[in-house]
Amino acid sequence: MAAIFNAPIAGTVFALEILLVNNAMTLLVPVLIASASATLLSSLINFGQPFVLITDSWNAAALPYYVVLAFLGAVCSVYVIRVYHGIARYFARFTAPYPKAIIGSLALGALIFVFPPLFGEGYDSVRLLLANEAGALATYAPVQLELGVWNIVFLTLGLLLLKVVVTSLTLGAGGNGGMFGPSLFIGAMLGFTFSHAVNLSGITQLNEVNFTVVGMAAMLSGTIHVPLTAIFLIAEITGGYALFVPLMIVSSLAYLVSKYLHHDSVYGAPPVPDQTS
Repeated sequence: MAAIFNAPIAGTVFALEILLVNNAMTLLVPVLIASASATLLSSLINFGQPFVLITDSWNAAALPYYVVLAFLGAVCSVYVIRVYHGIARYFARFTAPYPKAIIGSLALGALIFVFPPLFGEGYDSVRLLLANEAGALATYAPVQLELGVWNIVFLTLGLLLLKVVVTSLTLGAGGNGGMFGPSLFIGAMLGFTFSHAVNLSGITQLNEVNFTVVGMAAMLSGTIHVPLTAIFLIAEITGGYALFVPLMIVSSLAYLVSKYLHHDSVYGAPPVPDQTS
């Protein structure tokens, strides 16, 4: 994480929060050294990171909307966890690899054909949102909606609901991957969809870029149950701690509500119960 996102603090916190929770203090120094070394080496051999965004400030008047985003993120996190486990249980019924590969590939191909931004990890789509170029997400899509200014809202809503489906199909069909990257993608779509819908409604005007990155924190916190990692990762991605207060509020609420609605994270329990016990 430190090397990919140029976020050494978030990499350290993630290791301590989810992997080494019982031995956090005794392993703190090796983890700090590993995270800093990875960041330094990555900066020497790679000129870039998935997201680059400098955020100056946030409007305190938008705080109620950040709270609403936190609850939406929690509900969406539970949806992601249950869909992920449900599709895993479906594919677990197949003992031979070929039926899984055929079914998963056909379904995956159909979804990507209709929604091209679902292809890959989705970081390019997130960069478009951060650059205020959301309209480019509709490029090459075979189906164009005729909903006027609401086109992009329904497109990003479809992307956030279907990303977990394509990820689960990939894994179920025999591919590899995880939910960390997809959680960031889904969160970005959630934050943008919510803020853009509010702006179109005329209720108020929200900073869509800020809500996009805070939505990423909400989904990461609610889906994987790593609120501290979510806070520090987005803080480092955005170039500082200008959004630290909304990040703290949204990540904490999303984590608490998600854990209340569904106790385990997406990795907290096996998707397929052990039939031998």
